[in-house]
Amino acid sequence: LNGDELETEKLLIFEEDTDDATSLSSNNVWSMYRSKDGTQWVGMIPEGGFNKIHSTQRPFEHFTLTPMHPNNFTNIIDVDRSGILRVNAFGPNNTIVSFKYLENESSSYQASSSFPLSEIYITAIEQSEDGTLWVGSHEGNQTAQQGGLYQMSQEPNIIIPILIDSTNTGAQIGPIVDIYEDRTGILWLGTRWTGLFRLNRETGDLRHYT
Repeated sequence: LNGDELETEKLLIFEEDTDDATSLSSNNVWSMYRSKDGTQWVGMIPEGGFNKIHSTQRPFEHFTLTPMHPNNFTNIIDVDRSGILRVNAFGPNNTIVSFKYLENESSSYQASSSFPLSEIYITAIEQSEDGTLWVGSHEGNQTAQQGGLYQMSQEPNIIIPILIDSTNTGAQIGPIVDIYEDRTGILWLGTRWTGLFRLNRETGDLRHYT
C-alpha cells in the first residue's frame, strides 16, 4: 500500500509485518475507500479482512468478517450517507456486510428466496439519493459474460433481483463493475465487455452505448 505526504512530496510505503500487530494485515490490497473524516479503509485478499487507518498515521486497525463470513476476500468497501460501512466478501456464499464502525456492530445481507446468492459475485455498490442501495454483479463462472442488478432491502436484510429487459438493445448486460446515479435519477451501469447501459428506474427504459 502506497501513500503520500503532499507537504513533503514523500511517497510512503506500508507493508505487512508479522512481528508488528499494528502494521498492514496483508500485502494483497484489493480495494480502498477514503471517508470524509480522512479515514482510509483497505480491503484485503484472501485472508486479510479489512484495515482502518486515519490519514497516513499508524497504527492500522484490523477487522475480520469471521466468523460471520468464512471468506475474507474483501473486494468492495463503501460508506453510505448514514455512515454505515458496507463490506462485500467475495466468493461462495457471497454476502454484503453492513459494518457500523462507530458502534462496532455488524449485520449481513442474504439472498431473497428467488435466487442462489452463491452463484453471483458482487462487483459494485451504489446508494441513490433516496437511500436505495443498488448492487451490481458478475454471474456464473469467472469467464461468464453476464451481469445482474439487485436492490438491497434493509427490513429484512435481503438482496432482491431487479429484472431488466435488454432485448430491445440487442445486447446482453455484462458483469456490472460500476453503478452511478445522475441528478435525474437515471442509473448508469458500466459493464465488463458489453459497454455502458442507461436505465430509467421509473419506466424501465434501457439504452445501450458502446
